[in-house]
Amino acid sequence: MIQILDSKTINKIAAGEVIERPVSVVKELLDNSIDANATTIQLTIKQGGKELIQIQDNGGGIPKTELSLAPIQHATSKISKLEDLFEIASLGFRGEALSSIGHVADLTIVSRTKSGDSGYSIHVNDGVISATTPLAHEIGTSVKVIEIFDNIPVRKRFLKATNTEFSYIYELVLHYSFVFPTINFVLSHDGKEVLNSSGISDYKNLTHHFFGKKVADQCVSIDFQIGDATFSGILGVPTLTFSNRTKQIFSVNKRLVKSMVLTKALKIAYKDDIPSNRFPFIYLNIDIPSSSLDINIHPQKQDIKFLSPGFVFDCIPKVVRISLSEANYAKEIESIQGPNTRNSSNHSTNLENPFFKTKESNIDSLAGLNMSTTFQKLSDHSYIETNTMKNENYSELNNKSLIISKTNSNQEKKEFTTNEPSHLFNKSTYNAFEADRIEFLQVFNTYIVVKSDTGMWILDQHAVHERILYEQIKKNWKKSTEKQPLLISEVIELSTETIGIYLENKSYFSDLNFTIEEFGVKQIVVREIPLVFANSSIKPLIMDILDQLKNIPFASTDMTLEQKDKLQMMACKAAIKAGKPMSELETKHLIKDLIASPANYTCPHGRPLFIKYDKFKLEKLFARR
Repeated sequence: MIQILDSKTINKIAAGEVIERPVSVVKELLDNSIDANATTIQLTIKQGGKELIQIQDNGGGIPKTELSLAPIQHATSKISKLEDLFEIASLGFRGEALSSIGHVADLTIVSRTKSGDSGYSIHVNDGVISATTPLAHEIGTSVKVIEIFDNIPVRKRFLKATNTEFSYIYELVLHYSFVFPTINFVLSHDGKEVLNSSGISDYKNLTHHFFGKKVADQCVSIDFQIGDATFSGILGVPTLTFSNRTKQIFSVNKRLVKSMVLTKALKIAYKDDIPSNRFPFIYLNIDIPSSSLDINIHPQKQDIKFLSPGFVFDCIPKVVRISLSEANYAKEIESIQGPNTRNSSNHSTNLENPFFKTKESNIDSLAGLNMSTTFQKLSDHSYIETNTMKNENYSELNNKSLIISKTNSNQEKKEFTTNEPSHLFNKSTYNAFEADRIEFLQVFNTYIVVKSDTGMWILDQHAVHERILYEQIKKNWKKSTEKQPLLISEVIELSTETIGIYLENKSYFSDLNFTIEEFGVKQIVVREIPLVFANSSIKPLIMDILDQLKNIPFASTDMTLEQKDKLQMMACKAAIKAGKPMSELETKHLIKDLIASPANYTCPHGRPLFIKYDKFKLEKLFARR
C-alpha cells in the first residue's frame, strides 16, 4: 500500500543524507563560520563529538530578526534564485545543514552582529525551534550540538569508537588549516587542546608545524597558471611517501573536496617514482572559473563535477613534474660536478688521491639493453606537450594548449640502439669528462660516494642507471609504432554503455598502438597490441582503459599504468648490476646522466637513488651538535 510519510520521518531521512557522523556536523558548521568571514574559529569536542560539538567564531554574526530562520530547511543568505547555484562564491549551499542538525541532535545557536546591542539565542530540538531570547555574547556566532543521534538510536549504533570519530574531526580541521591558512583554527578534545594553526599563512611553515621539519624539508611549492586555472600549494618529493591518502589534501576554489579525477591524476603524476602501495604528500588548490564547476552533486559537499575533467586531469601531472624539476632540492645534485674546467689549461681530473677509484677498464664493455627494437635517444631533454581537446564546445578551458618547453641547444642528438651494447659514454666524450672535477669512491662495487660543494652524496649505481634507462626507454617508447600481432585475436563482449565509449575513443586506442575492430553486436576484436603489453591480459587491460575514459573524458594523458611494469622490467634488466666494478669514466658519465635525467629522486620501483650527508648531518653523526 502506497502512503505518504509524515513530515517528521521525511525530515529525519533527509537529515541522515547530510549528517552521517559527528565530523559531518563539524564540516557544515566550519563552512558557515568561514562564509561569515571569521578569522578565529574555536572548536570544542567531547567524546569524539558524540557528546558535544561546539564551534565559536568571530565572524559577522546573524541578525536577531534572521536567527530563527537559520534552522529552517532551505532558508539561506547565500542564494536568491536557481541561477545563483552555478555562480556561488561561498563554500556551498544545500539549505539543509542547520535544519538537518536540528533534527538529529540538540542544537543551540547564539549570535551577535557588530551593530547588535546584545547577542541572541535560539534552541532547536527534533526540528522544533524556540523563541529568540537575548543572551550576552561577543561579536560572532556560537553553535552547540549535544547528544547527536540520541533520537535516532539505529544511526547512533553505527558510530565508531570515540578516538576514531575524533580522528575524522582532527583530520578535517587540519585540512581546513591548509585550505584557509590565514584563519586561526583551535581544536580541543575532552578538555585538551590538540590543534592550533596559529594563523600560519605559509604552506611550508604549516607543513613544518603539523608534520615536522623532516617532512617540510622534503616538500616543494606549487605555483602555476594554465589557461584560466591556477594551481597552488605544496607537494612532497617522491622519496616522501605514506601508507594512506590522509596527507593528500585537495581543494577547488578553496572548497575541500575528494575527487576521483584529482586522486587518479596524482597517481599518474607519481607512477614512475613511487611504489603502487605508497602515497605522496600534497596540498593542492585549483582556482577555476565557477562556470566550469558543478558544486552541488554531493549531499555533504565532498565532491564536485568538472565541466572539463580531461583538462584538469592533464594539468596535474605536468604541474607536479615541473614543480619537482624546478625545485632546488632536485637541482642541488648538480653541485656534484663542481666548477667547469673544460676551457682550463689544467686538465687534471683531481682523482690522484689513492682513495678514489682510477682503475682502467674497457669503456666499451658495459652490457646494455637486449631488445629487438631500435630507438633514438634525444639528449637535449626537451619536451613540448600539447593538450588538444576533442570537443570544442566543452569549455573555454579546453581551448588552452598546455605547452611546456625546456631545451638546451648546446647538446646534440645521439643514436641509442637497443639491439647493441648500450654504453654509459663513448670515446669521443673522454676529454670532456676527463676535465670535470668529479671526485668519487666506489664502495662494495655497488655504491658511489661523491664529493660535492654541499656535502657528500652516496649513489646506488644500479638504481641510478635503472632510472636513466627507464626515462630513455619511456620517451622513445611513446614514439615507437612497434606492435605485437596476436596469434589468436581476442573478442571482447561490451555493454551498451561501454561500446559507446569505445566508439567515441577509437582514435585513443590507435594512438596507443592497438589494432581493434568492431566485431558483431556490442563486440570488438583485438588483433594487435603495443609491444610493451605483449605479456598482458588483454581483456582486463582494455576494460580498464575504457573505464577510465568513461570517468575522465577528453584527457590526452596516457592513462595506462600497466605499461610501467613492462618498461621498468626492461630498464632493470639492462641496468648496471650491484657488485660490478666501474671505471672512472663510466662513473663520471653515470653521474652526468643522473644530473640530466628528468627524474632524479627514485628508481622506477620507488627506491631512493641517493643519500645526502651535508655538514649539519655529519656534525650530528659525530656528536659535534
